[in-house]
Amino acid sequence: MSEYASQLVINYLSREEIGELIDNNITFDTEVDFENTVTISMVYGSKKLELKILELNNPDVINTNSMISTPKGNDSVRTTGETTFLYQQAKKILQALANKNQRVKYSFITAAPILKLWAEEGGGVSLFQWDDISEKTYEDGSESTKTYDKYFFRQ
Repeated sequence: MSEYASQLVINYLSREEIGELIDNNITFDTEVDFENTVTISMVYGSKKLELKILELNNPDVINTNSMISTPKGNDSVRTTGETTFLYQQAKKILQALANKNQRVKYSFITAAPILKLWAEEGGGVSLFQWDDISEKTYEDGSESTKTYDKYFFRQ
């Protein structure tokens, strides 16, 4: 990680602070891309969650989103609750960002029916208690994307 990238992460949460927040069974890394988006990648079991911190210079709100995947080459056996467990760790990070800085908006965006179910009836709804849900349907009506928003404030 470059010195500039390290400074961006430190302005929000250091690697040490992230390590103290999340469970010891999580493997994580941080990086900053050319658009200054900070990505915190967490791996647990067969799943990988990438929490992205966007618009670092916005004075009103820190915008964040995430992506969950099953990385190729990961030989871990899938166990129940991996997705929710990773999102529990992400929620800790999001609240810590809000406590340290300002309001944080987290957007969970998906077109996958199984993740919509998780967000609306499974671990997602109880974990995040969404503040806003919106749906966008493609012009041909074949598929829709739902966005679930949660706001975090300083506590």
